[in-house]
This record gives sequence, structure tokens and C-alpha cells, in this order.
Amino acid sequence: MATHKFHSRPDDIILHVSPGSQYSLKVIVALESRKLPHFISFAAIVPKSRVLPSGRFMVPELEFKGKAVNDSSDIMRFLDEEVKANFFPDEIKDQVEALDEEAETTLDAICDYFNYVDEKGFEKSLLQSMSRYVPWYAFWINVRKRIKPTREKKALKCREVLKCDLNRDSVLGILDEKMNSYEKMLGSAEDQKFLLLSSQPTAADIAIFAKICRLTDNLGDMSIGSDVSIDDVIGDRENLKTWYERMEDLSPRRWKGKRVN
Repeated sequence: MATHKFHSRPDDIILHVSPGSQYSLKVIVALESRKLPHFISFAAIVPKSRVLPSGRFMVPELEFKGKAVNDSSDIMRFLDEEVKANFFPDEIKDQVEALDEEAETTLDAICDYFNYVDEKGFEKSLLQSMSRYVPWYAFWINVRKRIKPTREKKALKCREVLKCDLNRDSVLGILDEKMNSYEKMLGSAEDQKFLLLSSQPTAADIAIFAKICRLTDNLGDMSIGSDVSIDDVIGDRENLKTWYERMEDLSPRRWKGKRVN
């Protein structure tokens, strides 16, 4: 975990985000789950155009107490050290890290598939979102041409991680397997509120919740678009549905109204 010193308002938590990003959303959910006051700064869409405290280009980036930290999981570890947030409780740290990693690989690849690779999903999410910022007469040719290499890279990543034919049914099948495993975990004890029998959401709950929200465009006061519904993801899994609603209550997922710029 790299931190970088700089001059800022040391008592404020400032989170630099890319609007709609599942990685940025993960940190917003983390901060809201612990009721940590913070400000939001929207970074430039093009990474090389960003001016961040660390001098790097990737978001989310959190600045606090004269330091800047990148990467959503590292940010939560940093908050564990600085404010005792307890996102990675010592007694279940290995299990939390394993589920966090699963969200950042398998669930992340599923998000990428429906946002970039699947044509219908691409049109209803990223393409629809980008159309707001590009003139209509330049949109269809320029945007599709410029994003084609990114879509090809995402497809390679999805094949490597998911190890399946890249079609909707196969990817939804893998998603179903993961949701079934979480449903089983949440039903392992009576009145269980969060994964791994934790009394508050850990990094595991937060990472999985953020991926589901991004996949279904349940982003709070932000919208990107999606071809996947919450019913497609949760279905009739009662334990998972109750957990999801509890996480929604803890985190309104506010991107706006907390602006520092």
C-alpha cells in the first residue's frame, strides 16, 4: 500500500472518484457504512488528464491526514489503520480478504462483460452514458472506434478470469453460482446480518454489494445504465435479498452534494 504526502486540509477525508465506477462506489459504500464524513471530487474522465494529490492517474484516491492512497481495498486497509474502521477484522481477516479478492476478480469480470463485451449490455450502459457527452453527429463513429481496443482488452480479461464461452447465458451461470454461495453463507446462522457472521459489514460485504450495484445500475444518485436487473442477480434468494436491503439502508450511495470542487 503506497501513501503520498502532500499539502491539503488534513482533517477532511476527500475521495477522488470516477463517476459510476464500481471501484469508486466501493469506497463510497465503505465510508457511508461507517458514517465517516467525506467530500467527493470528480476526476477527469481521461486518466492522463487527471490531477491527483499522489501524482498518479488512477481512482479512487483518498486523501486524509496529509496522505493519499489509491486502490479501493488499500484505502479500506488505510482507514483500518487511521480510524479503526475494522473493514478487515483480525479474527476473520483471511476469509474477508478471500471474498474481497473474489469480488475484485470474478464479479469484476462479470461487470466488465455486461458493460463492455456483451453488445446489448454495452449499448445500454457505457454507450448510453457516453452519448450524453459526445455530439450526436460524431457519436456512433468516433466513440465506437476509440473504445474498440478497450472492449477487446476487456474481452481477453473476461476469458482469462471466467474461463467460459463469452455469452450471456454462460456468464449469468457463473454469477448464479456466486450468488448461491453467498445465499448459503448468509443462512448459516439465525438472524445473521452480514457475511462471515460479522456484526457490521466488512470489506467482503462492501465489495460484493458494490459490484452488484454497478452491475444493476443501482448507484444511488448516479446512473450509467444496465441491461441486468436486480432480479437477474438476486432472484428468489431470501437471505441475499434481506442482506442487500440492509446494505442499501446503510449506504445511500451519494455521489452528489458532497462535492469539494
